[in-house]
Amino acid sequence: QQRLAAIGALSASIAHEIRNPLAAISGAIQVLQRGGIGSDVEPERLMQIVVREVDRLNGLITDFLGYARPAPLEREPVPLRPLVDDVLRMLSVGEGEGLEVESRIEPELVVYADPARLRQVLWNLVNNAAEAMPEGGRLRVEARQVAAAQERDSGDRMESLAASTAKPGWAEICVLDQGAGIEPEIAERMFDPFFTTKRDGSGLGLPTVHRIVEEHGGSIRIEPGAPPWATAVRIRLPLGEGAP
Repeated sequence: QQRLAAIGALSASIAHEIRNPLAAISGAIQVLQRGGIGSDVEPERLMQIVVREVDRLNGLITDFLGYARPAPLEREPVPLRPLVDDVLRMLSVGEGEGLEVESRIEPELVVYADPARLRQVLWNLVNNAAEAMPEGGRLRVEARQVAAAQERDSGDRMESLAASTAKPGWAEICVLDQGAGIEPEIAERMFDPFFTTKRDGSGLGLPTVHRIVEEHGGSIRIEPGAPPWATAVRIRLPLGEGAP
């Protein structure tokens, strides 16, 4: 019953997300069919709306397939410092002025992960952090070695811990930002498929991040940051070969 209820809720969310662009496409085509009668919008603008909404549908389906049908993991020892530096370098180029980016990664820290998926996780998190600071601010990525996995708190929707035997220790990656912060009731839903606070978001970014982390036998949680930080997203992944 729980699985059927989850499928029903997911199906309703998909239908809702698809219905909106379809309505925009249908409306634009109907106006074009009438030759623009009753509308002050130029035909070229209407065609732009159709193309934009078709692209939006394609992006939604692409994101959903990536969430629902992930490719098998190809795990290997991944040094964290060069990977984080590369992701932050790409972010700095795209965001321009106003954003201060920094990292504090323990030297020689290695995780056992799929490098492409880990890059996807980090890019999603730092991009979200940057978008939370439209007027600019500081963004930091920290990573350190921590002790063995904690006990799972079954009542905490923000954290999902899974046992792993890859290594007796863990690497904790933390993405910190100085945005407006996240209300607890919002944070509880951030990993729900299709839930988003962004105007043009698909609501599949963080659920995909959550799924990738769980597939690695790791954990992820969202919590208030200690000053001067507003929000902290913490990930734990198994250590890889070469870790201290």
